[in-house]
Formats: sequence, C-alpha cells, structure tokens
Amino acid sequence: MSLAARCPACGTVFRVVQDQLRVSEGWVRCGRCAEVFNAIESLVDLDADSSRSAPRSRSSERVIEDMERVSRYEEMADLGPLSTFGTPAAPPQVPRRAPTPPPAAAAPPLPADAPPDLHTHAGDPPAFVRRAEQAARWRRPGVRAALGALALAAALGLLAQTSMVYRHITAARWPATRPVLEAACAQLGCRIEAPRVIEALAVESSGLLRIDGTSMYRLSVVLRSRSNLALALPSLDLTLTDSQGGVMARRVITPQELGVQRASLPALSEFPLQATLNAADRPISGYTIEIFYP
Repeated sequence: MSLAARCPACGTVFRVVQDQLRVSEGWVRCGRCAEVFNAIESLVDLDADSSRSAPRSRSSERVIEDMERVSRYEEMADLGPLSTFGTPAAPPQVPRRAPTPPPAAAAPPLPADAPPDLHTHAGDPPAFVRRAEQAARWRRPGVRAALGALALAAALGLLAQTSMVYRHITAARWPATRPVLEAACAQLGCRIEAPRVIEALAVESSGLLRIDGTSMYRLSVVLRSRSNLALALPSLDLTLTDSQGGVMARRVITPQELGVQRASLPALSEFPLQATLNAADRPISGYTIEIFYP
C-alpha cells in the first residue's frame, strides 16, 4: 500500500513513508507552495483512490500507533519538498529534483506550534548534523596544531609579561636573565634595580647620642637582611620627641643623605648607617625609627 499526503493549501499529493513521518512526527513542507502541515492528518491511499483523502484510514492509524511507541526527538527533521503526484486540480508531476524554494518574503507564515527546525530553509541539514560537523572540524589535526601553537604563544606572552613586572626579583634570582631584561627595558623605558622586600629587613639596633658641647646628635642604625638576595636599601622615617612625649620633629632620611654610595644591602648581612642631626633649643628625649621604601 502506497501512502501519500495531500497539501491542504494547494491540493498537491506527496508520496510519504512511515520512517520519514516518524522522525519528523508527521510534519512536512509542501514542495510547491511551502505550506507546513501535519501529513498524518491528511493521508490518502494512492492504490485505492489518489483523489480521496483518508485522514483516519487504517494505514494512518498504524502510523500513529508506531509513532506513539517512538520517543520524541529533540530536533525535528525537516523533510523538505517531496516527490509530487498529480491530482484533478494539479497535473501529474514527478520532478527529479526539488523545485527552487520561493523567496522568504513570498512564503506564507509558519504556524506558531511548528517544530523549531521547520523554520530553516529546505535542504538545510538538521541541527544535530551541524553540531557533529562543527565538532569534527575542531578535531582536525591542522586545527589542533594551530590551537596548540596559539596556546604556547599565549603562555610565552604571559611568562614574558610576568618577568617584566617582577623584573627586579627575576634578575636577582636568575642573573642569566639580566641581559635579556635590560634589553627589554631599553625598549620599554624601564630599568632594573635591586629587589624591594621590606619584610626581609629589620632594624637590628639603633642609638641617638648627643655630641659633647654642641646641640648636635649622632644617629646610629644597624640594618639586618634576612633574605638570600641583595635588597635595595630602605629610607628611614625618624620621629624625635621631647620629655613630655610630644613630637619635636619628623623627617625622612634617604640612603643618599646618609652618604651611602651603594644601592643594595648584601644578602644575609648587617649594614650600619650613621647620621648627624642638628637639634632645636629643647633637648631630645626620645625617638622612633621605621624603615620603608618610598
């Protein structure tokens, strides 16, 4: 028994098979007028009477029973235009290829309850086929090689950027990288100095003594480094107080003002600093020292 479906819009009869109807749950598109309709509701028996529709024949009931046993598909297949057969209203036609779909503007609007994939043009592959093709493209050897090269370039770029941000510690810890970093700084307008790690420095001892017969005071400070790298010398924040605990003066003393010619403190060592201060009229009773990097 040959089954066919009649288009409710133009009356053209199309040959259908149960497998096609089961995949698309009965939804088809007319190849002549692009009308979307449910073929199960307009099945006809070509062997009995090609011009008489049989929406509730035993064949259609068997198709409906088969379809009820099949789980619903997530993606509805678009069957596209099928082979057409003649009717009294339309001469018999058996085209070898599907006719060119009409322009989108001339196509009638699709029903609101039509499956999502029916809105695509006739001949487009189903969504699951497009996803499989896209996944296959990403698995090609050439694509994988390009992605690997891109990832390697990104990793090298990140490493270079990190090295420039922490260039002081990098040059001190790995001296072989210093020439490369200096060449990069020459292009970027930066410079390489001793690392600044204030947590690794401490004031080991200090003293403030008045010079006899004068109003001058001699400040002595001993810095200690607990780092295994040569660190930059810090500045001193000196605060002088009187006998009442009031602040007499506060001053920042840099290593250059102390007459230090070197810019770094050797690793795991102590370094003495001295400064001469000219006090005010009131005698100095106390002081505090803090080290910091400006």
